[in-house]
Amino acid sequence: MALVVPGVARFSIHGVIIDRPWTNVFDVDINSGGIGGRDDNVADQAMIFLNEWIDHIRPRVATAMTLLGCRWVDLDTATGTTGEATVATAPRVMPSAGTGGTEPMSSNVSLLVRKRVRSGRGIRQGRSYMPGLREANVLNNVVLAADITSWQTALDDFLAGINQDGGSSTGGYDSRMQVVHAPGGVFLSMDEVQSLDPDTRVATQRRRLRG
Repeated sequence: MALVVPGVARFSIHGVIIDRPWTNVFDVDINSGGIGGRDDNVADQAMIFLNEWIDHIRPRVATAMTLLGCRWVDLDTATGTTGEATVATAPRVMPSAGTGGTEPMSSNVSLLVRKRVRSGRGIRQGRSYMPGLREANVLNNVVLAADITSWQTALDDFLAGINQDGGSSTGGYDSRMQVVHAPGGVFLSMDEVQSLDPDTRVATQRRRLRG
């Protein structure tokens, strides 16, 4: 049975790191207004993910990491739209490779980003694994403090750019990033992401090294 989460669309920004694929998934609560309709608003939000990644994440990752697009599935109904955005707003270009320097860590090494939501009993935080760290910014399995500071600024700006007040090109919608709680594939609740926080110790995902 398809997961249904009222108001939420799921976005998967994806690309390649060296010779392996990567994907980061984000859930966004979209409240559509009078312009364009929900389907256009969801598509617009996908393009915004590309824009914000290029503006804020791209400068932090190695040139071996490339953004290819942003796929979406609208979880609002069991028959919600699906699609993919592969074109960003000019003068940004796609595909888009990192500009943070050469000498990347291995494809399976990632920056653990915690999706912080309100605190409380039984409230689970979210997480995302962002590859593309540079060897020069990691020492003894720990990301250097200066790079963590730069990552925090980039992630703050990324989150602020994703959240919409009145939409962008199509207008008429508000949106907020969420952590969806759906144990066993059944929607239970969701919480707005208050911040995206980088972890100092590197994380790994084995599937990004071997298929």
